[in-house]
Amino acid sequence: MGVGLLIFDGSCGLCHKAVQFLSSIPTKTPLEYVPNHTELGRELLDHYSCTSQANDTVILIHPRGSVYVKSDAVLHALALIKPNNILVKVLLLLKNPVFDWVYDAVAQHRKRWFPTSKKGCPTQLKYGSIRSLKSEVNTNP
Repeated sequence: MGVGLLIFDGSCGLCHKAVQFLSSIPTKTPLEYVPNHTELGRELLDHYSCTSQANDTVILIHPRGSVYVKSDAVLHALALIKPNNILVKVLLLLKNPVFDWVYDAVAQHRKRWFPTSKKGCPTQLKYGSIRSLKSEVNTNP
């Protein structure tokens, strides 16, 4: 299995905290993090026709090539990191529209509730890494 790529808003404090949290969990499936404002982030967004969603949501490019947005991206990222977690499996099966409604409500207020860190992008991750250059990753999973 290839590498999962999680494209996140590089100027969002909540996104930084989420990347820090996800990268603190040991996993067998590699998950790399790509800020949406980097060269690689912009190229991936263009390649997968997600440019219009870039600042509004997190986007997961699954190792199998599927693209997920909003709550689906979060749940599938968790499923990659914790593949045997029964709660994540159940939530993925539910595919409830309420998940995206909650996601949208938080996303609408995230920059006010979670101001951007003065440090910028989280660069010290326990597991996984931040990717920003095209040469660092194969963009055709």
